[in-house]
Amino acid sequence: MTAADDTLRLRHEMCMRVVDYQEALSQLLTVVEDDDGRVHRFYTRDAGITLSLIADDIRRMAAALGDPGMGAWLEAEKRKMLGETVAPAVAASEAAPRRGRGRNVLWGMGAAGALLVGWQALSYASSGEERARFDETMATAEAALHDGDYQAALGHADSAAGAYSAAFMSGVYKDKARAVAKTASERILEAWLADVRRHLGAGRPELAKARTLSLPGNLDLSKSSAALFAETCREIDERLAQRCEAFVEALIADAYSHGGQISGQARLELESILEVVPDNYWLNYFKNKVDEK
Repeated sequence: MTAADDTLRLRHEMCMRVVDYQEALSQLLTVVEDDDGRVHRFYTRDAGITLSLIADDIRRMAAALGDPGMGAWLEAEKRKMLGETVAPAVAASEAAPRRGRGRNVLWGMGAAGALLVGWQALSYASSGEERARFDETMATAEAALHDGDYQAALGHADSAAGAYSAAFMSGVYKDKARAVAKTASERILEAWLADVRRHLGAGRPELAKARTLSLPGNLDLSKSSAALFAETCREIDERLAQRCEAFVEALIADAYSHGGQISGQARLELESILEVVPDNYWLNYFKNKVDEK
């Protein structure tokens, strides 16, 4: 594939995402009227996450195509939908003729967007069953999220995104599922962190490790949350290594005090630690001695 082919493919993909963005701006907008008759237009937190995901994709592709001004266009489109006045600087930059490659990208994007209207209508008509299944699964995911069953919400959202293969607004549908998955993942992380801090504070890093191993493997975390998760996991492992070393010494003392055997409480702690550190030589040595008795 030539460089020109790559550019054409990327431009087409960006056009598709632009259509997704414009559809999402319209579909996800919340409009309410207060008691005084004033109309308020806004995007909910989940809607904002979905829009941000699409916008990030467009910015990345636009940057690769040499159009650094796409961010201003995205913001202007959002403000227009919210009924806000576009800032003069933004309006001027959008009205001014663009030079070189960036201008061509925008013109190409607009033309492709217009041509895709017919394609969108055809894909909508042929994707009814998949859209219905997606909506049903997402309703279950959102209900679980509302009820605080975040692991179920994450699983259903992932399932909805993975199962949706229709061409119609694929990006918007998958981004909607990703938004729920992200929210559920953040709530799961919050609960995990609270449990971990409690276990570490009680001097039981093995319980913190067991809690960590029970987490779903498909968490969708923000960069900051992922960094916090990784740092906390490192702390758990460090504290667990220290715990194992100290516990071996404690087992020796306990066995000495009980005529060569270890107490019932020590046995329970030994089994708990071995569940998350099954290869520790000295812990297994004491476990074997207990089994021999």
